[in-house]
Amino acid sequence: TVDTFVARSVLSAGERVDARCEILDPNGETAVDVTTGTPLADTTELVIDYRHPDSFGLDDEELVIAVRAGQAQVRCSAPSLSLIDEDPALITITPGPAVRVLTQLASDVAVAGQEVGVGCLVFDGFGTQAVAISPFGAGTTVGTDKVSANLVGEYEVSCVVEGAADVEPDFLLVLPSLPASLVGSLTPERTVYTVDEQVTLIATAFDEFGNRVDDVGLVYDSSPNVPSPSEARFQFAVDGSYALSATVSTPTLNNL
Repeated sequence: TVDTFVARSVLSAGERVDARCEILDPNGETAVDVTTGTPLADTTELVIDYRHPDSFGLDDEELVIAVRAGQAQVRCSAPSLSLIDEDPALITITPGPAVRVLTQLASDVAVAGQEVGVGCLVFDGFGTQAVAISPFGAGTTVGTDKVSANLVGEYEVSCVVEGAADVEPDFLLVLPSLPASLVGSLTPERTVYTVDEQVTLIATAFDEFGNRVDDVGLVYDSSPNVPSPSEARFQFAVDGSYALSATVSTPTLNNL
């Protein structure tokens, strides 16, 4: 019979297989050439078959290495003796050290405080996907597979893998969330105004994190009612005290 041997049954991508063949006699001992006394494997042409071929490659010294993660097998044969190993050596190939990392966001746009899913694809030097890890990015709140930011802006989100030289980030654009507060001011700003003078009420909406919300609908009012030449602009026709107000007409946080 012919038997197949490998250095280890579990290899990382990039490691040598170090396969060898041995011809055994019926007693399971090394078969020898009766005329020379040398092991028969030394004088017989042996063929090593690697399955699947895509799971293996050659290193700089033209020696066979494991390259693709998964299950593989190595089988010896001796064609001139019509021998083939019926029980090939089975190998488990695991990913090699991380070389390239690709960061993938579930969405490129989010509102302030909204969590966005993050996936991290890690590849070894042979293109094999290794593991998924937690994301990291400056100015963000990071979970095991999510990221969020409270302040408006563009964020670079990167997965961090020790030893990986090529890290490709993804980018998250954070927009204001729904209005949570409204701040008003007057232009011109004075404590006393004269009759027929006009004043403009400037209302600015902010979300719960203090980001200014520009895309918001506003309704202006006064009490008692005074003429309004244009939106947010009022004119005092007579003496008195007036309350000018602005109300958000579009959706707000918790419908406040």
